[in-house]
Amino acid sequence: MSNSHKEKTLKGLKWSGGGQIVKQVLNISIGIFLARLLSPTEFGLLGMITVFTGFMQLFNDFGFGAALIQKEQIDNKDLNSVFWFNLLTGLVFFMLLFWVSNLIADFYKTPQLVELIRWVALIFILQALTYVQQTLFRKNLDFKTIFLVELFGMLAGGGTALILAYFGFGVYSLIVQLLVNSLITVVSLWLFSSWRPAFEFSVERIKNLLGYSLPLMGSSILGYVLGNLDKLLIGRFLGNQSLGLYSRAYSLMVFPVGQISGVISQVMFPSLAQIQTDKNRIKEIYLKMNRIISFVTFPLMGLGFLLAEPFVLFVLGEQWREMIPLFKIFTFIGALQSIGTLIGNIFMALGEMKLYFKVNLYSGIVFILASIIGLQFGIYGVAISYSIASLFVGIPQWFVTGKLINLDLWDYMKSWLQNGVLTLLVVICIFAVIYFFKVELTVLNSVFVLFSFILFYAILMYFTNRNMVRELRGLK
Repeated sequence: MSNSHKEKTLKGLKWSGGGQIVKQVLNISIGIFLARLLSPTEFGLLGMITVFTGFMQLFNDFGFGAALIQKEQIDNKDLNSVFWFNLLTGLVFFMLLFWVSNLIADFYKTPQLVELIRWVALIFILQALTYVQQTLFRKNLDFKTIFLVELFGMLAGGGTALILAYFGFGVYSLIVQLLVNSLITVVSLWLFSSWRPAFEFSVERIKNLLGYSLPLMGSSILGYVLGNLDKLLIGRFLGNQSLGLYSRAYSLMVFPVGQISGVISQVMFPSLAQIQTDKNRIKEIYLKMNRIISFVTFPLMGLGFLLAEPFVLFVLGEQWREMIPLFKIFTFIGALQSIGTLIGNIFMALGEMKLYFKVNLYSGIVFILASIIGLQFGIYGVAISYSIASLFVGIPQWFVTGKLINLDLWDYMKSWLQNGVLTLLVVICIFAVIYFFKVELTVLNSVFVLFSFILFYAILMYFTNRNMVRELRGLK
């Protein structure tokens, strides 16, 4: 990898990473305030809708963004063809969702959803106007612009939602948040981007891109199903309050951690696509990124487990108490998912989309079975079965990835095992003190636990894994 490419990658990583920290702090803060103003039932209503809209959004881009990034040479005919195809798809899905809103409401036995779904359907048109511009920024590793655009959207959408929630607009506050965020994103991307669509369309170019994007889209569909079937079943059989608790626990615990690895993931794909013939270099980068991710996410999950109760009660309020066990269970899922996020980048950068689809097909079957079994024991049963399934899914994924880049399983495990052992050791020690001395986790004691955890983890890291510190310094 040339120095200019390395510098561009590291710059993209820093902007993506720093930006993600800012966005997650903002996202969690807005979410906390909204949770104070709204009830689990209202979050559950939105969760019912997003299970379906999120699935349909997988088709909205048709995987063309990734195809354009992976393709070494693109021109305006490619970009224009993709733009008009996406816009047409967005219009079709808007009308489709508008039409099936009654069916979705009947499925959940919640008539209130009809009007809400029809408002949310507008997002498909708005998002279709942004895909090409976002792809161009990502292909050029310009994550500074992407961060600014997303920040403007989050601030506008979140601010509007808080105002509406304060004045009693209920679930509509959450709907407007999505719409305003999407609208501001469209405006910002068109202002920052110099590219403009022209009236040209090539069926041949679309066919060529579909050769890459269709298997990727199939994998994305499977990934979405395995990531959201649990929510669909909970909403259908256990009700919107249970779904509100489950989805809020997931968004506060697993989603931010996934975003940390996602920061590296979104930079890694375009970067690895530029060196796709050098498998040894890809392996080296992959292992290094795994070490960095586990260094950050594992202790975060440990803290989440220890401080689940004070966080939920002090920050969200007593009405969310039932979420505490879910919060703790999701710390395990978060740790596993954080080191599994990067696997897809290997398949995508090497163009192994059919193999990626097969791997995700296996994952989908395992998660479907796990969700159905767990549902018999309520929302906690679903969460536990989902955790166990995550482990069984991860093992074959890691094995197949190793075959692609000549990666030994032990080398892969070493990239995260030490950070995992150190985190587990700190969690056990602090939990033992809390349990045996019956420490009440007041706000003051929780802060003490937080600083004790960080100090203990840092000391252990200093004496046992100084190479990690040197790798972090190497990112400068």
